[in-house]
Amino acid sequence: MESKSNHPLAQAIIKHYDAIVPNELEVENIVGVGLIATSGKTTFKIGKPNSYHIIPKDISEQTDVFESEGKTVVYFGTDEEVLALLAIQDVPKDTSKAAIQYFKSEHIHTVMITGDAKRTGEAIGRQLDIDEVRGNIMPMKRPRLYRN
Repeated sequence: MESKSNHPLAQAIIKHYDAIVPNELEVENIVGVGLIATSGKTTFKIGKPNSYHIIPKDISEQTDVFESEGKTVVYFGTDEEVLALLAIQDVPKDTSKAAIQYFKSEHIHTVMITGDAKRTGEAIGRQLDIDEVRGNIMPMKRPRLYRN
């Protein structure tokens, strides 16, 4: 499923599991949420934890741990059940740290806007000394441009 996505996280997953040959599936990309594909009579989903309604307690608890460590959590499962989770972590670049420190030296309030869970963003924000973090931000739909 991830081989049909151009999301940076999908590319990281594919790179890690490069020895696995993907099945041919028709995959639907739901922007800001994840991927859905059907194989036989089963629908599979890869996406953000908040895209699932029923999450086993052990997976929910592990999600809390990973997000507090600054990791992005992705669930894999069916429409009904979370079967697995992946945790992926971005490592802030030294240039990012330097840029934030420059802004701070100029008394500029820094804000990080991320599609990741707020808790994940906050952990990364602490590493970079960012003043404010806004998480779970969904992409905006592009406005239609009309021409006469």
